[in-house]
Amino acid sequence: MNGERQKVTINFLGQPMILITQIQRSGGTLLSQLFDGHPQIYAHPHELHIGRPKKWDWPSLDLNGDPSTWFGSLYEQPLEIFYNKGYMKPGSNPHARKEMHPFSFNPALQQAVFLEVLKIKPARHQRDVLNAYFTSFFAAWADTENGPDKKYVTAFCPRVLMIPDSKERYIQDYPDGYIISSVRDPRTWYASSSLHSIQYKDVRDAIALWKRSTEGIINLKKARPDYIFLSTYENFVNKTEEVMSHMASFVGINFDESLLMPTYASKPILPNSSYARNSYGVNTQSTKTDAELDSDDKAYIEREAMPLYEEAAGL
Repeated sequence: MNGERQKVTINFLGQPMILITQIQRSGGTLLSQLFDGHPQIYAHPHELHIGRPKKWDWPSLDLNGDPSTWFGSLYEQPLEIFYNKGYMKPGSNPHARKEMHPFSFNPALQQAVFLEVLKIKPARHQRDVLNAYFTSFFAAWADTENGPDKKYVTAFCPRVLMIPDSKERYIQDYPDGYIISSVRDPRTWYASSSLHSIQYKDVRDAIALWKRSTEGIINLKKARPDYIFLSTYENFVNKTEEVMSHMASFVGINFDESLLMPTYASKPILPNSSYARNSYGVNTQSTKTDAELDSDDKAYIEREAMPLYEEAAGL
């Protein structure tokens, strides 16, 4: 490893994480893309896939194992599709499916950096392994910018707060970190999610998942108000500058204009949407999709979920 790369490794070691988490189709991708160009942030570009067996099962590594095994456990295989084809995260947006971005990533270099970091500083805690992983990830990804002013790694992984053990492992690894959660109006959430995946087609099953996610967010906000930044999705979208300014102050970073534009590698990116959207910037149309709901489904959602949404909004 050359001296320049070793310097990057040492500078990166130990930075805390800001984890974006809530149920899918609630603005997680948007938030990760708003962080993307911030000069104090290393922004993971896609959904984080270091958990097993599901991505939202926060890692539980055997520290008696060896670094090669740890790397194999954390390695994000779903990103391999981007190596040759380029990066995109379109959802069901046909316009975004036509937009490819460079993804210059060297997985062999990532593994080499990971092993070298742990050779320099053997792991005593799981956090040491995660530090090595993210150091190696950003060293191997040529489309990001390294620098001495970086304060946090940001990443989006859905549903972590829906699993108590997963939540606790994250907090144990990152007591100096934060969680950011967005709660979306369950009516527009269901309109979007039911188009996105078959698992959300049944309104009762889908709203049960939405409630489980929202209850996890509310419970953590009540228990640890200084650890989790909570906003409604509607405020993130309609009052972006106001909310992102509050969020920046909450986590201790400078407010920057980059927090107002969704980007990938600092370049504007089209929305990860369940609908056809061809405009860059924050997608305000996403808050108006409840008109598409069946009247019975809408009545059910308003009865079963709106009180919980209003409680979250009040927090």
